[in-house]
Amino acid sequence: REIEEDIIFGRLEPGARLREEHLHQRFGGSRHFVRQALVRLERAGIVVRERNKGAAVRSFSADEVLQIYEVREMLQRQAALRIPLPVAPEAIRHIAAIHAEYERCADAGDLGGVHDANDRFHTALFGLCGNEYLLALVKQYMDLTYVIRAKTLADPDQLEVSRAHHALMIEYLG
Repeated sequence: REIEEDIIFGRLEPGARLREEHLHQRFGGSRHFVRQALVRLERAGIVVRERNKGAAVRSFSADEVLQIYEVREMLQRQAALRIPLPVAPEAIRHIAAIHAEYERCADAGDLGGVHDANDRFHTALFGLCGNEYLLALVKQYMDLTYVIRAKTLADPDQLEVSRAHHALMIEYLG
């Protein structure tokens, strides 16, 4: 989780090498544990591993970023269109509670909490579509964009935009 946060919050830049020896020294545990962490990050799409070269933080070309966001937008749009409206009040309360936590974390400057609450907010929201396969793809593309969107989490103006968007999404569910 700490490696993921280092990537998400830009402490490890795209292309940075993730050496197993260094990670083992930093976190302790077994080398197997370090390798498993790298495999998980690779599956999420934020680390690339090459034979005989090791692991590195994934970097994207401008064209790849456009393509990824195009697919992400299509998936999220389809999930949103499949949400039966109006949404049950208890589901709205659940999503609103996650948003309240997001706001508390943003006010406290807890970027890890902001990231976690934001992911839970969007997962809960798009989960209302009722299609677990579509939700899994939405989540996959959320994970894939971590490296790309990480720096916006620390931007106060972008946090305000995100807060406003969350509030609108909750309002439109009712």
